[in-house]
Amino acid sequence: MRSPESGDADTPLQPTTEALFKECPRFRILVIGKSGAGKSSLINTAFRVQDDEGQAAVSNLMAGVSDINQEIICKANPQFVLHDSKGFENGEIENLQIVETFLKERGERADISQQVHAVWLCLPIPTAGGRIFETGIEKLLQMKMKGKLGRVPFIAVFTKYDTLLSRAKRLGSSNPEMEARKILTETCLKPFKKFEKEVPHMAVSKERGHEKTLEALIELTTDKVREQLPEVASIVLGVAQQVSPKVKIDSSIAVGKKKYWRTLGTSVSFLGKKLKDCFEVIRIDIVTVWAIEDPHQVCSLLSPMPLFLTILGHQHLRSDEFQAAILELVGNISDNRPGDASKALFAGLGTAVGFAATGPAAPALVPTAVVLVLAKWGYDIYRQIPDILMRLMAYVVHLILVMQLLFLVLAGGRCELSSPLIKTVITLYKDSHVKSELHIKIQTYANGPLFAGKGRDQTFEYISSLIREYYDCLEIRELKDKILAAHSIPEPPNTPRAHSSPATSD
Repeated sequence: MRSPESGDADTPLQPTTEALFKECPRFRILVIGKSGAGKSSLINTAFRVQDDEGQAAVSNLMAGVSDINQEIICKANPQFVLHDSKGFENGEIENLQIVETFLKERGERADISQQVHAVWLCLPIPTAGGRIFETGIEKLLQMKMKGKLGRVPFIAVFTKYDTLLSRAKRLGSSNPEMEARKILTETCLKPFKKFEKEVPHMAVSKERGHEKTLEALIELTTDKVREQLPEVASIVLGVAQQVSPKVKIDSSIAVGKKKYWRTLGTSVSFLGKKLKDCFEVIRIDIVTVWAIEDPHQVCSLLSPMPLFLTILGHQHLRSDEFQAAILELVGNISDNRPGDASKALFAGLGTAVGFAATGPAAPALVPTAVVLVLAKWGYDIYRQIPDILMRLMAYVVHLILVMQLLFLVLAGGRCELSSPLIKTVITLYKDSHVKSELHIKIQTYANGPLFAGKGRDQTFEYISSLIREYYDCLEIRELKDKILAAHSIPEPPNTPRAHSSPATSD
């Protein structure tokens, strides 16, 4: 009988995201709304289809779609599939029947990837005494209330809130924001009240100061998808959406909980594996969830290529240099007790890598040194000792917070991912109080009573709590501002922030 350490040593560690994308490769969403309702702008912003070709693809395809069954997939972000439906204006009741048939047929499919995962009902906020509901819209909502359209989540998106604000300003209101909210309440919220139990709603605006309404829409949609559909659908939405760091965090934790993070404290998944392989499979899952666009993709070198590798196809974030830089963040967490069995794994790592010491024009890492550093991992095996477990915990938390900083800095397409940008992010994060505090907390946990004996199964919960505690802390926001300043990156005129609801207008 083989020992636990050797029994599965030759079996490759499989990324959790690979299995998830085999089950459900794309988030499937139906948008309903008449022409000019803000559908294409909403989709472009929520899923960050920012390049000209991608935006043209969404707008033009939606403009020409006459078949709700047509799948619209934009190559700028292939992690979602869009179905478009016209509104129900001018008595187009036949279109209501088409939507009903489509949702019922999709809802009856056993394959979760073929079901519709969410419906966004785009309703422009009426002005000059108009009505929020057309006859067809009200009938559709009534069918949803009666359970005739299955469990797919519906979200009503009140678009063009910025138009309402502009009108209030134009009419000379002393408090345009209050006036706009008053009109929104009278024209949208009150008439919609009888439907809100089954169909939650959001108002959205792309006006500066209200951009986070889109984040709120994504977060609401994710919550409803998680409540009503298998978890894989909400995780894939987390990968596809490109505006909410909170949803990225939640999806990262959900992926980790399925296997590798959940067993850090018990060694079930990693026992007997090479440490470099343990870190690599965690890196693949986290980078895949954040889906940060890299202008220098190397995917064309891989053929045939699974979708999850398309998502991961980032030259910078898949590189050994990036991996070594994250490991350097972890490197000094050891308490350096005599006889530290794993200390040698990190000895001299900072010197060999030279990440923080390089000048602005220099490459982030020295390739030869990186190869030597990472080679150390090839000879050491994961064992259930506190020092190695501390490093695994620190690696997960540091990598996610670094990915979040990159996500925030790149928001709105204000710049492209590059080696100098990654270097700045990691250098500033390395010197931050966040990193120091996390090391102290992880050391205290790993050397304390919670980590001993049965308490080890709490490791996942502790990692999750640390991420949730720090991802939105003041210093992370300040680090983002420092990174923007270091690279002279201006705040875009309409950068999504957060307010009360989500969407945008055409």
